[in-house]
Amino acid sequence: MGRTFSEFLFNLIAPVYGLFFERQRRSFRKVIERAEPDLSLASYRSILDVGCGTGALCSVLGEKGMEVTGIDPAVNMLRVARSRQENMGIDFVCGDVLSRLPFDDQSFDVSIASYVAHGMPREDRKRMYREMSRMTRSIVVIHDYNQRRSLPISLIE
Repeated sequence: MGRTFSEFLFNLIAPVYGLFFERQRRSFRKVIERAEPDLSLASYRSILDVGCGTGALCSVLGEKGMEVTGIDPAVNMLRVARSRQENMGIDFVCGDVLSRLPFDDQSFDVSIASYVAHGMPREDRKRMYREMSRMTRSIVVIHDYNQRRSLPISLIE
């Protein structure tokens, strides 16, 4: 799927994604709790959420006391994210990780991309990893689907 079509699609479905905001937050809380023994976020201050969508993960990270920046190329996703009370205090920026983002090198302690990489061709994933590494001081986290997905997710993707 090309970048232009992908951006169009995510702008189109942003209101639908917004309906699942609380469910996504619950899911992200569980993932963070399970990862806690191996990845304690408490020792980090700033985090960049690449492909933040409606900001569900951003809000959970904000609850942990982190300075959170979310970035997404779909303006309608960001519009939904900014409208959520849970996202107050989070900086949302429109941008594409496949281009140089408007952040200095090593601007963030941690960067994370959740459910972003699976939809990209291999070369685009490599570009995303390089750009995330450029902006990150400590840890880059890629959280994505495994080989088993639900039928609705497979159809959408």
